[in-house]
Amino acid sequence: MQRNTLSIGLVALTLLVGGLPTTANAQRSSRYNTHVEGYFIGDFLGEYRLRVDGERQDGDIDLDPTLGGGVRVGFQAGLFAAGLMAEFRGYGNDTYEDRDFAFDFAPFLGFRIPLVESRGTKVRLRGTFPLGFTILKPDEGTFGDTRYYGFNAGALGGIEFVFGSFGFFTDVGLRYHRVYANEELGPFPDVRVSLSWAQLSLNAGMHFEF
Repeated sequence: MQRNTLSIGLVALTLLVGGLPTTANAQRSSRYNTHVEGYFIGDFLGEYRLRVDGERQDGDIDLDPTLGGGVRVGFQAGLFAAGLMAEFRGYGNDTYEDRDFAFDFAPFLGFRIPLVESRGTKVRLRGTFPLGFTILKPDEGTFGDTRYYGFNAGALGGIEFVFGSFGFFTDVGLRYHRVYANEELGPFPDVRVSLSWAQLSLNAGMHFEF
């Protein structure tokens, strides 16, 4: 009887010890992944600020709510995240009818802090900090038929919910843009002109991880 009890105990201990690496590997794999995200963008508030030869001009132009979309490809390693994002936006205002269009390409760094990890369900706090390149295609009637180049930056924070390999996320923060022109720009010929704007940005979309 004692021998049978001892055998059962050894088997149970073996199963328990054998299961520990599996659980650890599952937790490890949930924090090391490659992911793709597609999302909608809504930017609010903000205004165009025009500078000519470094001097800010009067008459800032208030921006209408801005709509757009984006794609992010990245990876997570523990709490650290990094990747590349591509976004587009259409800017409108009361001064002229046609919209300006901006295309952003930006590497980003960030963090992912796990709140819940249970049976394939993951809830994480997230922070994303992009810094990259911007192309602006402005309204032709106001700024001329050309493209202007500059940079974009931002700081975004939010939360993501993942069920297996599929989920959704939302984040909110600040996005800043500045573009430059060294040629004729509407009423300002042959001068160095820059156009900058900052807006509150809200993003929401789908998350896929592998």
